[in-house]
Amino acid sequence: MNTNIKSIGFKLGEEENTFIEKKLSRLSFASEYLHNLDLTFTKPEKNSSITAAATLHFSWGTFKQVECTSYDFMSAVDELIDKLERTCRKEKEKKLDRK
Repeated sequence: MNTNIKSIGFKLGEEENTFIEKKLSRLSFASEYLHNLDLTFTKPEKNSSITAAATLHFSWGTFKQVECTSYDFMSAVDELIDKLERTCRKEKEKKLDRK
């Protein structure tokens, strides 16, 4: 799985990158069918909320987009990973049901 992490409006520090990588380990079950994962964190102003968005590219050609917003970076990452995990499981079930 190729992972691309991008931040807009602020710079991700080493602590944030480590936290993201740790949380992404929860998606290890999907590594065989998840081709690319693009993560974008946007904070337009200094005291504004953070928008965490992800695009999942599955090996069978489907892609899904997930987004969440929070004022705290860590909770935005947690919520995003929760949504990504649910989306991966749901997409895998759909694929298995079609066979």
